[in-house]
Amino acid sequence: MQEPPPRRRPRAGPRPGPGVEAPAGSPQDGPSRTRRLLGFDWWELSSWTRLVRLLNRPTDPASLAAFRILFGLLMALDIPQERGLGYLDHKYLDGLEVCRFPLFDSLAPLPLDWMYLLYLLMLLGAVGVMLGCAYRLSCLLFMLPYWYIFLLDKTTWNNHSYLYGLLAFQLSLLGAQRCW
Repeated sequence: MQEPPPRRRPRAGPRPGPGVEAPAGSPQDGPSRTRRLLGFDWWELSSWTRLVRLLNRPTDPASLAAFRILFGLLMALDIPQERGLGYLDHKYLDGLEVCRFPLFDSLAPLPLDWMYLLYLLMLLGAVGVMLGCAYRLSCLLFMLPYWYIFLLDKTTWNNHSYLYGLLAFQLSLLGAQRCW
C-alpha cells in the first residue's frame, strides 16, 4: 500500500469554526475599515519601503484633474474680487505709496496700464489652468504675476493668500493636464 502524501499546513492558518472569531484584517472579514476609507492598510506604513511603494502605486489622475479645474475656476473668480482688478486705478495710481513687505522694499508697482496687463495675464493663466491648455505656461502666467502682486502690497495679505501661490507652484510641477 502506498502512503498518503504528507499534508501541508495552510499558510493563513485553519479556518475558524463556529463560535471562533477570525483575526482582524483576515480575508474572511473583507477589507478593513482603513482600506475602505483611506485606500490602504495601516501595515503599509510600517516600513520605509512599504511607504514608498504605497506612495508610488498607480492611481487614477481624475481627482488631480478635478482639483486643477476647481483651482483654476476659483482663481479666475478670485482675481477680480480679492486681488483687486476692479479697483486698480484706486490701488496703484502712479506714485501712490503702498505698504511693503520687509526685504521687498525695492519692489515697485508698474505703471497703471502695465498693472492692468499683468492682471489680464494672471486671469488668462487661471483660465488656462482650469481648461488644461498650454498647462505649464498657464501655470507660470498665473503664478509669477500672483507672487509679484502678493509681495507688492502687504495690506492685502491674508493667511491663505500665500497658499494659493504655493498651490500654483505645486501644480506647475505636476502633470495635472494629462486627464480631462
